[in-house]
Amino acid sequence: MQEQIGDKSKMIVKMGKYVGLFYVLCASIMFGSAFTLAKEPLRSINSLTLSSLVYLISGVCLLPTILRSPIRISRKKDIGTLLIIAILGAAVAPLLLFLGLEQTEPTDAAILINGEIIFTVIFAWLLFGEWSKDVRTIFSMILVVVGLGLATTDLRISETLFQYKPGNLMILMATVCWALDNNISRRFLQSTNIGPASLAMVKSLLGGSILL
Repeated sequence: MQEQIGDKSKMIVKMGKYVGLFYVLCASIMFGSAFTLAKEPLRSINSLTLSSLVYLISGVCLLPTILRSPIRISRKKDIGTLLIIAILGAAVAPLLLFLGLEQTEPTDAAILINGEIIFTVIFAWLLFGEWSKDVRTIFSMILVVVGLGLATTDLRISETLFQYKPGNLMILMATVCWALDNNISRRFLQSTNIGPASLAMVKSLLGGSILL
């Protein structure tokens, strides 16, 4: 009987991993396609308006999460932290992304956005003393750095070192903002009773409103 229970538990855990991988794959496909899809609206809508609309719509779609995870803020400093998260992750970052996307190719943008991974790890190390010694993590970071190098230089390093590409720079600055947002949000979630979905909803509504 115990062996059967153990086998079922292992099966549930294994299925959970596959489901998680499926969700990550779906998110990656949707996120990657967003750059190509956003290129067309940017021809008729300015970056500020599009950034605001995207995050306001996202916030409205997440409103039902309040029913399952009510927002309770007991400390005044949490309000300031929430504003910082909203400004970085839902106002400045998306605005820089769309401004950069106006001046670069969607394929380059899709690669450059991976800079968020590198900057998130760097900030976690510099600000909170966290560093992963896992070989897979380090190898993944190396691949991301190589991809960023290819996207920004096209292997013409001597020609591109002295070229100023404002679009690429803006996208990289957006990833810096999102990396800070990731680290601050993680600590915020650990120290409050607010759930991730509720935080995303509040952040999106605040950021979208700021950009209006």
